[in-house]
Formats: sequence, C-alpha cells, structure tokens
Amino acid sequence: MKTRILTLNLHSWQEKDQEKKLSTIAEVIIKEDVDFIAFQESAQKKDSPYSDQYRFIRNDNTSKIISDRIREQSGLNYSYIWDWSHYGFDVYEEGIALLSRHECTGHESRYISDSVSREDIFSRKVFGAQYIMNGTKINIFTVHISWKSSPLDSRSMTELKNLNQFVHHFENRFGGGHSFVCGDFNVNPVSGPLMSEGYFFMTENAKYSDSYLEIHPKANSLSHSADHSSMIHAAPMDGRIDYIFRSEKNPFRTEKAEFIFTRKKYGLVSDHYGYLAEFSLDTENNIG
Repeated sequence: MKTRILTLNLHSWQEKDQEKKLSTIAEVIIKEDVDFIAFQESAQKKDSPYSDQYRFIRNDNTSKIISDRIREQSGLNYSYIWDWSHYGFDVYEEGIALLSRHECTGHESRYISDSVSREDIFSRKVFGAQYIMNGTKINIFTVHISWKSSPLDSRSMTELKNLNQFVHHFENRFGGGHSFVCGDFNVNPVSGPLMSEGYFFMTENAKYSDSYLEIHPKANSLSHSADHSSMIHAAPMDGRIDYIFRSEKNPFRTEKAEFIFTRKKYGLVSDHYGYLAEFSLDTENNIG
C-alpha cells in the first residue's frame, strides 16, 4: 500500500493572485493523487459570512475553497476539518486544517502553547485526525510551531514537548494507528542552537524520523542546505522548516520526498514550498 502526504503553509490571505493560487493547489492535489493534506495558516476573514455556522466555517475559509475546487474540477470528495488558534494581522481567523479523501473516524485539536488567547499570535494548536485507508489506521497531525527568538525563549520547546504528548494521547484514545506529524516547525538542523534545538528534540529525544532526510541524506549538511530550503526567503533559517515526521513505531517506508510549488515545479503559491512525500507499507505483515 502506498500513501502520499502533502504539508503546506498557505500564508493566510497574504498572497497576490490568491484565488488563482488556491485553484492551483487544488489542481496539484488532484494531479499528484495526494491522500492526506496538512495545512498551516489556513485562514478566513473574521467578518466574512458563515458558510457552516455549526463548524464556524466562513465562505472564504481557504481549506473550504480548496476542497470545493477539488470537487468542482474532479468530482473527488476531499473532506476537510479546520480549527483556528489566533487572529492574524487582526483581521483573519488563522488556523490549521487537514484534508483527505479517506474516511475520518475521529479527530481532536488542542492548544500546545502556554498562551491560549486568540489575541496572541503565539497561541498554537495541533490538530490530529485518524483515517482508514485500505483497512489501516493512519493518524495525520498538522501543527504550526512558534519560532525561537532568543536562547532563553522556551516557547517552541514547550510546544514541541506538548505536541509529542498529544500524539501519544491521540494514539491511546483512538486505538493506535500509524502516525505522521506534519507542518511548519520553524526549526532546522543547520542554523545553530537557536533553530536546531527543536529539530534534534524531535529526531533524537522524541524519536521521530525525518522523512525528507531519509531520501536526501545530504540535506542537513551546511554545504547543501540552500538546495533543500523549504521557504522562498530562507534567512535566518538557511534550510528546511517544513517536515513530515514519522513516529517511532510507524512501519511505513519513505519512498519519495520533494518540494513542490517551487519556481521549477507548479509555481509559487505561498512564501513556503509544499513538501510532498510518498510512503509504502507491506500490508501483509503490518495491520493497523
């Protein structure tokens, strides 16, 4: 069994030609046959009319628009779930979302930051959902971690530790499943302790596998970091900050890993590139 996962920071509503870029994202999801999509900075204007008041979804919710356009273009039903963490630029309800064409059997979100005020840009959530794909339970998480602004700033490490605890809680609540933790982590291994601490917490302390590094083993080298940046303007990151991590017990194998929505592939749709990875599982020996 193979599965394809995409993670992308949508840059809220800050892009020029935003409507066209949302259509491009929908077109690429169809073309690339993506199973699961994790969005960050998926936003809606706080004064826009509600499309679904029960779920607090407004007409201009970017995840809703992408889901609708996939259906319009292909007839495929990619259902979405969305939650918001804080106000962006004072006018947007900014959050995280998951899309999939597979059956969702349960989901949960929670704050992982110390701050839980929607007036605070450093209020951050994680959203997890369990899906059934060919009889296998797959857990997809989307997250947008705060950046570390100084050596004494503990925000990002607090969020990463709470994220790890949430993944374990989620797996226990929903009876296991194979977990993929996706998103904009604002960490990378090549920019010194300020930015690398969170990366090594995920890969060494929490024992997650960096799927991109498995395919591109030179990606964490300073001499190659510019070739593997996940943002248009990398400084001060100088490398990747967007990841799909596999949990320690996840038996899927990483087969492919690439950045899309670049100048060379599909064009820019955000200040981040999208990260698309393909994974495979021997279903005869692994049942989840």
